[in-house]
Amino acid sequence: MISELNIVLAANSGDAVWDLYLGDTPEDCLRDTTAFATGTVSAGRNHTKRPRGRATYAAIKLYQSTGADPWVLEQITAIVQKYGRSRKFS
Repeated sequence: MISELNIVLAANSGDAVWDLYLGDTPEDCLRDTTAFATGTVSAGRNHTKRPRGRATYAAIKLYQSTGADPWVLEQITAIVQKYGRSRKFS
């Protein structure tokens, strides 16, 4: 489970949008068209996000919001908690 997500952009960056995708396989994360959680981050440190998404795999997509200045990523930190073993799907 992803309990916390911290995103830091460079001090002179424009805004960026983030989407969190979850799935049972890496392919599920990339194939999914609906984000589990989404938000906007701005230059510098941002408030901690608490999506509390539970899955075996996760993917984070960062992209430029429409008409915004280019952004520069400095750091992404995710706090991950393990909840039991992963199941095998047939």
